[in-house]
Amino acid sequence: MQHNYPSLIGVSVTDLGIIPLFRSFRKKQMIEIKKYANRRLYNMNISAYITLAECADIIRSGEDVQITDAKTGQDLTAVVLIQVIMEY
Repeated sequence: MQHNYPSLIGVSVTDLGIIPLFRSFRKKQMIEIKKYANRRLYNMNISAYITLAECADIIRSGEDVQITDAKTGQDLTAVVLIQVIMEY
């Protein structure tokens, strides 16, 4: 049986989609952030308070982030993302 595969001469690895494919297999760790009533943000992964600017840097770096209200557990990710967009 003969297959008609395109020639690979002059084609880079990224043109073939191999590098993006391998990147998609890399497991990202979800960064969990709690937002307290006093507007402080607490990064659960590193056990430290962070500023909104530091949160913005984490988001810009492409990390997966979930932000929840510390008291109620309500998902505040979208609210904080809007705040990041408006302020930074």
